[in-house]
Amino acid sequence: MKTIPNYVKFNRSKPGHLQVGMQAPDCEIYTLDGVPVNLLAHKVPGRPLVIAAGSITWPPFRAFCNRLQIIFANFKDRADFVLVYISEAHAKDEWPVGDPVKIDQPKVLSERLKIANGFRDFFDFPEDFNIVVDDPASNHFDNLYSCWPTRFYGVNDDNVIGYKAEPDNTHQYDIEEVKDFLETAVGYEYDA
Repeated sequence: MKTIPNYVKFNRSKPGHLQVGMQAPDCEIYTLDGVPVNLLAHKVPGRPLVIAAGSITWPPFRAFCNRLQIIFANFKDRADFVLVYISEAHAKDEWPVGDPVKIDQPKVLSERLKIANGFRDFFDFPEDFNIVVDDPASNHFDNLYSCWPTRFYGVNDDNVIGYKAEPDNTHQYDIEEVKDFLETAVGYEYDA
């Protein structure tokens, strides 16, 4: 029974108001060195941008990381990528679910930066894969993009949302949709 009160108290999942065809909002996020930058500064004009968001305490997001890196390797010359590290899905001090990853919910930016740097190192993301952090004091990015516990967006070259990941009827996401968005956006297919 303890799970039900935690679900009600800590479930931040929401569909959000952003939809395909809407302008992608910009907001301040932080590099892994703690430097403030704008989200859309990661997008080169004329190229699509993939926005991935999640945290290490969400097992499905961890499962996506290797595939996301393969997609990145195949499209990085044609598209831009940014991974935004957001609130922990199952922090041990909020909503522990028996996961082997045990992390308290960060309350300040320095704590989330430390966790995000460890996440990058653990999954061995390449240096040219942009990983940034949503400030836990405001969670401004997540409030705009409704990404908790994970979400993927594709932003077209005119800064219009061309793809928004939605869970299926089993509450799962299909990361292959990211590849499909990119193939359409850049007119390039690959078979990996």
